[in-house]
Amino acid sequence: MHRGWTLDHLILTIIQKEDEGGLTDALIKQGFPHTRIDIKGSFLQAANTAFAVLFQQSQRDEVLRELRKVCRTPMNPDRWFASAYPFGAYSPGAYAAEHLRAVEVGGATIFELSIEECQPV
Repeated sequence: MHRGWTLDHLILTIIQKEDEGGLTDALIKQGFPHTRIDIKGSFLQAANTAFAVLFQQSQRDEVLRELRKVCRTPMNPDRWFASAYPFGAYSPGAYAAEHLRAVEVGGATIFELSIEECQPV
């Protein structure tokens, strides 16, 4: 690995913007190298944050534990999903109330990858 790292796994996770500070603090405290990227999703038009976290396979449970501790899934009655719309987006005034429902937001969407090689460019 680059610079003597023996890190062989990467988690790419998408979380709510509100959980960004807590996760950053937890990853720094635990010593996990990470990169944070601000993103905006198309589904709810909400600001989110993507984290790329490097770790050794033996640290996997520890990384997932920190994610679960920080990233919660509350019901947000202020965000709506239009079940009649092809992509689920909601435009105010576009749908009758019977087509709308509150959605759960938060938590984390986690993608886990094994790293075979890391090369500086």
